Amino acid sequence: VFKFTFELFFVHVGKKIMKEKYKHPKTVGDREMGKMLPGKIARHFYKITMYTCLTTAEYLILKDKEFFPKSLLGKGEMKNMFKYGYPNSYLQPRDKVFDWFYLTSLAVSISDLISLIPAWGTQSDFKNMLLHHTCTVSLILSSYLTNYSNVGSLVLFVHNISDLPNHFTKLFLRIDIPEIFCNISGITFMLSFIYFRAYVFIDILCTIYFICNYKKV
Repeated sequence: VFKFTFELFFVHVGKKIMKEKYKHPKTVGDREMGKMLPGKIARHFYKITMYTCLTTAEYLILKDKEFFPKSLLGKGEMKNMFKYGYPNSYLQPRDKVFDWFYLTSLAVSISDLISLIPAWGTQSDFKNMLLHHTCTVSLILSSYLTNYSNVGSLVLFVHNISDLPNHFTKLFLRIDIPEIFCNISGITFMLSFIYFRAYVFIDILCTIYFICNYKKV
């Protein structure tokens, strides 16, 4: 309901701020794009708002956790995710605020999956996005039920924060704004993707692999 109401409001904003060539189209392609853009712009505003809130909340919740690494401005080390050893690594305590954050992230992913259904037959990447959202929901849910939400929380943080400049870039490319902002946003997205997805995320995967395979956990 929140997602629908939020986007419904920003559709009207999108009509006012989208590029001039889509407001007064001269070609069939621009006319068709002009019909879709307000909805796309509204979704970018929603994603930016949601990822900003989730990332801020998650950082405040995790910054003092013993497994939240210095590479994410924390004080701990990733290897501490498994410090209790097997089988106790599955029984790590979770406080209520952590649970609320994790289940909110699950709810956001489920709402994305549900909102995709009306796009069936009209969105060119419908099957890819359906698979993407289904996998996301499955991973969040399974990590929560198996008490591996410590691992999941790091993955969520890395993906959420790196998606922010992605949606800023897409938004800037579609609205009437000086090109310099598009360039800055594009560079920021590229750098953040390299750091969070190609460095920190790989570090998480390597930590899980080597700890689980070469130490008794």
